[in-house]
Amino acid sequence: MNKVLHINKAFSIIGGVEKYIRDVTSYDYSNVGQVDVLAISNNIYGQRISLRNGEAIECGKLFTLASAPFSLTFMFRFCILALKYNVLHFHFPNPIGEIMLVIMRPFLFRKKIVVTYHNDVSSEKPFSNIYNRFAKLFFRSVHKILVTSPNLGRSSKVLREFQEKIEVVPLGIYFDNNPYKKSLEVHVADEPPQLKILFVGRLASVKGIDYLVKAVKDLNVLLTIVGSGDKSEYLRDLALRIGAENVYFAGELNEEDLVNRYQSADLFVLPSVTRGEGFGYVVLEAMVHGCAIITTELGTGTSFVNISEETGLVVTPASVDDLKKAIERFNSDRNFLISCSRRAQIRVNDFTIRQLINRLDQVYKIEDI
Repeated sequence: MNKVLHINKAFSIIGGVEKYIRDVTSYDYSNVGQVDVLAISNNIYGQRISLRNGEAIECGKLFTLASAPFSLTFMFRFCILALKYNVLHFHFPNPIGEIMLVIMRPFLFRKKIVVTYHNDVSSEKPFSNIYNRFAKLFFRSVHKILVTSPNLGRSSKVLREFQEKIEVVPLGIYFDNNPYKKSLEVHVADEPPQLKILFVGRLASVKGIDYLVKAVKDLNVLLTIVGSGDKSEYLRDLALRIGAENVYFAGELNEEDLVNRYQSADLFVLPSVTRGEGFGYVVLEAMVHGCAIITTELGTGTSFVNISEETGLVVTPASVDDLKKAIERFNSDRNFLISCSRRAQIRVNDFTIRQLINRLDQVYKIEDI
């Protein structure tokens, strides 16, 4: 049985990549007996976390530069641990892990090395040009590049010369025969109930939440924003300043309360504005709970999982007008809203955690090194 080591810049924090890693380390494989994680803690203290078939080792962090954590302990442990596993599974972007692979590559000739390319490092990030040039050296050192959607693999400039290494392995979500199905009925009264809109995620610039707040300002809808982040105060001030009294900030929620928010929502909006949004795991969560979807066209998974005019609408990023028109369409045409909701619950069956685990099981085979 193979031994797999996942390498990422974090594990226990709230984030899409970290959620992915926690998911794929929580299930049994056919060809894998041990699954461990090497990551960096959110502080100077390291810790070990027990997993289903292994453990996560979080190394103490010294500092963070341009969103990239640095840890001497991580570097030391990588040199030792990398030699003990059949498969090394990296998660891009993660500068310190990628640097360590390039350094250690001559000693890892019998290892299968794969990377999940979660998203582009967009041009507004500090040192992005230098980092993207270095990334090509890293990608030359791996056997397979896993992308979460064909859109991302085709459109990424960094991956353009590595198409022969690319394999599409979409994200997966756990649900048991979709226990969260809503009772979806067309409202025939003169005045339909107020449209309930939901956003869930980090309150960060990449998410484009400010455009969503501006879009709903004068509409007869209720927008609930779930999450926290460095743009939290800015967004609250924005809503107050423009008079968007129909925006409610719920903060972080526990799992039960989050499920209730998904269940009560009619429409889920992910208004991301950069290719730093590679897929949007929260879109799958919303589909499980029967929400119609609005996403933006970034050339990534946001317009792969959400099919425009079927499960929802895909709009131009950073456009208040486009967001407003899409919301108004759902608000005025409840038949379209319910049709998209039903198709979303069908579509999500193509993205189950079991399908993801089965695909990774095949990727981890070392016979084809």
